[in-house]
Parts: sequence; structure tokens; C-alpha cells
Amino acid sequence: CVCARGRRTDKSVPNQDDFVAARHMLIHGGHIALYGVFDGHGPAGHHCAAFVRGALPESLFGQRTLLLRPEDTLREAFRKTQASLLEQPFDTEISGTTAALALVLNLPSPSTEEGSQGGEAWLFVAHVGDSRAILGSHKGGEPSALTVTALTKEHRPDDAEEAERVRQLGGEIRKLRESSSSARVFAPKKDRPGLALTRCFGASAATDCGISAEPEISAYRLRPNIDVLLLLGTDGLFEFCSNTRAASQILKEGVSHESLEALCAASQQQWAQTSYNETVDDITVIAATLPSGHADGRATTPPR
Repeated sequence: CVCARGRRTDKSVPNQDDFVAARHMLIHGGHIALYGVFDGHGPAGHHCAAFVRGALPESLFGQRTLLLRPEDTLREAFRKTQASLLEQPFDTEISGTTAALALVLNLPSPSTEEGSQGGEAWLFVAHVGDSRAILGSHKGGEPSALTVTALTKEHRPDDAEEAERVRQLGGEIRKLRESSSSARVFAPKKDRPGLALTRCFGASAATDCGISAEPEISAYRLRPNIDVLLLLGTDGLFEFCSNTRAASQILKEGVSHESLEALCAASQQQWAQTSYNETVDDITVIAATLPSGHADGRATTPPR
């Protein structure tokens, strides 16, 4: 994990990124791993990111349904976290945070016979906002060939499905200025809130405009020794770095603090060269090697 503060004209602005990495062992050799990155925005964005970083795992691990119904449990954890966030004393009307959460369930085989092998590994991804999770896999089982799968999509107004969802819920999608290329979410015939995201935690003042903390959730059965790398990052990393480049560099150099720092430094350098005043966004990245071993092939649907 690396969480690097950006560079701004206002040096008092804190790092608004945050992250979580947690692991819990199961009996018979299995484990649960949870990874998440959070990118705060607004005057209290750093408080929002820090709160969600603590509240989401607490809600998840506090529910007995996690192993039985992980997707339902993730959705409920997002709902509870949003409700709790809006009760906090800091600003949550215009401030908020993205969240990209990856849950790895490495489940042992039901057999308890000594020396038995098997089991299965599942990956569940839940996200709001434009932070990303990607999966690196060996193509055809060849270590030198790599395929990269995007596990998230960016919840922004320029996404056609998200834009339509916002319109159906009472919001408008407009450009900030005629000359601007970026769209924002506004209340009908008003110049606020002008949000660049269509989903996030917080931002309660924009609820009537279609802004939501409802996550998109997906499930993947991991293939041992084929699906090898999980990478999560805030948009500060991916603004100038493609999914394939990021995954390829980490797999080539190995999952280490040094390789992640090098990846972040390269992105920061491109930020500084492109920005007219050399401002650089905060960057957070998590890289995790995925479970290897022998899958027994019996389960074809995720736990419900």
C-alpha cells in the first residue's frame, strides 16, 4: 500500500486519500482479505474518507452473513456507512468520498481429511465513484502473457448509463462552462451542486439530484495461478496511467512497497508536467497477490 499526498497551491489542504487492508484467518486454512481505497472531496473530504475507511470494515466484519451472502452484506454495509457518515459533525452536505472495495474469500474445501486439497477463492468488488479496481491474469496460463480486467467503472456524468440514472432521479447533466469538456451534476435550472461524480459517500445536498451511495457490486471466481494480481487505486494514479501499464509494471517488478512508490512517482511526474501550476492529485494504490493453489472445481456460483 502507498498513499502519497499530492501538491496543491494551498499547502494547508491535507491528503484526502485513505485506504484499508485487513485480513482474517478462517479455520482449515482459508482467509478473508479486504482492500479498499477512498478519495475524499470537498472541504471535509479527508474526514469523510477516514470515517468510511473505518466504518465500512467494521460493518462488514460485524455481520454474520458475510460468508453466506457477501453481496447482500456489502450492500448493507454501504447503506449503514452512508447513514452513519451523515450523522457526523463535519460537513457531509457537499463533502464526500469515493470507495473501491475488494473482498477476497479464500474458502477451504469442506473436506477435513488430512492432506486433502481443494477449496475455492472468490472476489467481490463494491464501489462508488471513480476509484478503480483491476485484475491481472496470466493469459492462457502463460506467465509472460497478461490480460487486465477492469472490475469497476467510473461513476461520472459522462457515463451514459449514469447520466440517464441521474436524469431519472431529478438531476441535470451540464457542462460547467461552454468551453469546458467535463460534465457535472446540477439541480434543475440551478448552478449547484456541480458534482463531478454521480455516486459517492456523503454529498447529502445532492441526493435530490440523483447522487447515490448505492454501490455497484460484481463477483468473480478466481482461477488459481491464473488470476494473480489485484490492484486498487484512486483517480490520481489512473489519470495518466492505464490499467494495463499499472498491472504490467507491478507484475514485472513484483508486489512491493518500492514498485508501488515507483508507479506513483511516475504518475506524479506526469501530473506536474501537464498541470499549468504543477499541482498534483493525491495518489493511493494497493497491490495484492491473489490466492494460489488447487481449486476443486465443484462450485460454479458465488455464495449467497
